[in-house]
Amino acid sequence: MKRTILIAAARPVVLDSLVPAIKLAGFNVTVVKSGLDALRRARMDRPELILLDAVLPDMDGASVADILCRLPSTAGIQTVILQFPTSTQTEILLELAHVLRLCPSPDGGGHFSREEPVPLIHST
Repeated sequence: MKRTILIAAARPVVLDSLVPAIKLAGFNVTVVKSGLDALRRARMDRPELILLDAVLPDMDGASVADILCRLPSTAGIQTVILQFPTSTQTEILLELAHVLRLCPSPDGGGHFSREEPVPLIHST
């Protein structure tokens, strides 16, 4: 069964970069475009990883992450705030590769990513 990553981002360049790369790596992707929608979907779907763009239209990624950590239903979900100062596709994919390598799996065994994500960067 494919694992799911929830992405909360409103900027098209972020979504256009992250979604195809994550799907190519073999994950299911759920996309929301606001902090409130991220909170709702996280409680509903319980994804294994949540990627929050630091810039969301209704609240910043740090505020969303703080709420997620405080809610009993979402406190155990790995959450990462991604900051893209210049928002180029290459920088976004490099940040994604870094996150997938460093995030531990929910069961504590190994890394979150099933494969080394770096080749995704070279193939784009």
